[in-house]
Amino acid sequence: MIIGIFLITISISACTTQEPENPFSKMFHEHFDDKKNVGIELLVAKSDEIIFHDVAGRSSLYPEKAMLPGYGFSIGSLTMQFTAAAILKLKEEGKLALHDSLGNYFLSIPDEWNNITIHHLLNHTSGLPNYNSEEDWELSRASPTTPNEILKSIESLSLEFEPGSSHSYCKTGYYILGLLIEELSGQSYREYLKQNIFNPLGMTSSSFEAKGSNPVHYTHTYAADGIVSTAVDLLKWTRGLMAEKVISKWNMKHLFRDYRTDEGEKTGYGYGWRIDELQDSDRYWHEGKVAGFLGYVSYLPDEDVTVIVLLNSDQGLDLGFIDELTLFCQERFKDI
Repeated sequence: MIIGIFLITISISACTTQEPENPFSKMFHEHFDDKKNVGIELLVAKSDEIIFHDVAGRSSLYPEKAMLPGYGFSIGSLTMQFTAAAILKLKEEGKLALHDSLGNYFLSIPDEWNNITIHHLLNHTSGLPNYNSEEDWELSRASPTTPNEILKSIESLSLEFEPGSSHSYCKTGYYILGLLIEELSGQSYREYLKQNIFNPLGMTSSSFEAKGSNPVHYTHTYAADGIVSTAVDLLKWTRGLMAEKVISKWNMKHLFRDYRTDEGEKTGYGYGWRIDELQDSDRYWHEGKVAGFLGYVSYLPDEDVTVIVLLNSDQGLDLGFIDELTLFCQERFKDI
């Protein structure tokens, strides 16, 4: 089913003719007008209704091109939201259990990995080191590889802590989850997401084509960092997810639960989403950063508000501005 989105402000002409007193327009231009060489897109929606949508800056410097709505941004770790939902969809189909050991699916892994479960991978409590923190990755990231070659490259690395005992953000876990999706679905990761998420939600502008002047080849980003998308498509994603068009309400609880380690410490993380509060109001959010791109998606369940910020630069996104914008949304849409 295609998720309908009512666009109030979509074109450049519509955006630039908004009333000066529009508070979102004022915040947007105050923060981003001086960043001429950075391309930015901001979208705020209440339920399915887009309240504000604008772009600024450049989509390209050489040749110089103005940023336009519909530009595809590499969204980095926002990809993890999709990977986590795909795993839960396979769970619904009875193809896995969250506390299954990796050894159930990968026979050649190191013995110490057998204590790692799917839950540990989803919640960043596996103890695995980051595959893309190695110097060799920086040198080879533009060249094609395969997910299995990436997996082999990290199998010799020791765990950083006992699985479940601590929380440490780790893209390796989501890379392995992509391999698991392929193993259990019989499809490539890209095809699985296209068939089960992108197409049903009408995300026609989402893909896996690397962007930017120094792109990372998709085989290096994969199920941790690999998606390219737009603000409107990411709104379709959040709205489709909340409307239970992807997974059931029961399984969505896994995405937005603040899990604890075995030691009882809160992780501030569910499955693919960070979990916190602003002014006693819940916030589900995540940031993404890859190869000169930054992204941010936040959902406020009490207000039913989505905030999306995308940049084609890895500089220029102030988290203080993000908090300010989110707090403003909470106040503006409180009890509405």
